[in-house]
Amino acid sequence: MSLKVSRRNFMKLSAAAALAVAGSSLLTGCSDPNKPTRNGDGTLTVLSAQTTVKKNVDKFEVEIKNGRTNDLKIDQDSFRIVVREGDKVFNYEAVVEKAIDGWAVPKGQTFRTTVARKDGKPLGTNVTLQFRPDDAYDEMFASWIYGKTEK
Repeated sequence: MSLKVSRRNFMKLSAAAALAVAGSSLLTGCSDPNKPTRNGDGTLTVLSAQTTVKKNVDKFEVEIKNGRTNDLKIDQDSFRIVVREGDKVFNYEAVVEKAIDGWAVPKGQTFRTTVARKDGKPLGTNVTLQFRPDDAYDEMFASWIYGKTEK
């Protein structure tokens, strides 16, 4: 059995295939599933840790649901606060209320806490909260952006 394809049909199919390949890159967008980002309050999931954040003047209210198969360690190093003041960007250590060194959120459990700047100062207008649920995967983190934190 042979299929006859005319030159005209071959050109149409080739053009359609090229368009589909070129257009597929537009569907992926610029998001990275290992670094989910959102503007303002809300929920993000990274490494099966579903995290909801709400910003107040001097701290973030954080709720973390552990959807992983293992326990989820939460400590001061799990969070980073990035503040932009003019052209300068500052990284601040975080204070995590209720976090105990060596303690972890069991699978399926929810942990509620607050996160603030270690120096005790207000968060400011242009601030980003970053959450890294696992030290072994430092390149995977979620970011909540408030105001302008990039140039």
